[in-house]
Parts: sequence; structure tokens; C-alpha cells
Amino acid sequence: MKNGKRLSVRGGKPHSVKSAACKAFEQDFGLQCPPSAKKHLTSDVEVSLDLFYPSRLQDLDGSIVYDLLQACGVVSNDRQVKVKHEHWHLDRENPRVVVRVTEI
Repeated sequence: MKNGKRLSVRGGKPHSVKSAACKAFEQDFGLQCPPSAKKHLTSDVEVSLDLFYPSRLQDLDGSIVYDLLQACGVVSNDRQVKVKHEHWHLDRENPRVVVRVTEI
């Protein structure tokens, strides 16, 4: 998803703009984040991501998920993520992200 941004020029200065796919992912993530997960954890956490991509073209990149964990209220700050496990999978029919957060 880090490549989900493109450069644009506004007011003579370049800046990055999120793609429609990136915005849709953020919205879907927020809708699917269960209320029971919104604990605003303040301790350090370990996050395990299983990223299921629709094709072999995508690089393994879960960086947006850490930002979204903060935006959804799972953690108070994404800098609390001290241990990261990211696993790439292929699922052409059902691309998705499975997230597990554990306090350490």
C-alpha cells in the first residue's frame, strides 16, 4: 500500500495523494475493525500480519496497517509496535489482511 500514493503538484509544490484503492482499503479496514479491539492500548505490542494478495505482483508491505491500527483506536500510537511478523500469501479469490495484536 505504500505504493498506493502518487505524486501530484498543487500550488507549484509536489505532494503525495492516496489512490482510490488505498482510500477504499482504509475505509474497509475501519468498518471491519471490531469495537472490542478498540482498546487504545498504551503498552508495547507485537503484530502479526497475514497479507493475502490477489496476484504475485504486490510486494510484501503492511506499513499502512500499523497506521490504521492507530487510526481505529487499537493502539494509542503506532510506534508501540515493537515486534512485526509479516507473511505474504496468494489468494486470487479472496485478498485480505488478517491482523493479530498481542501486548508484550
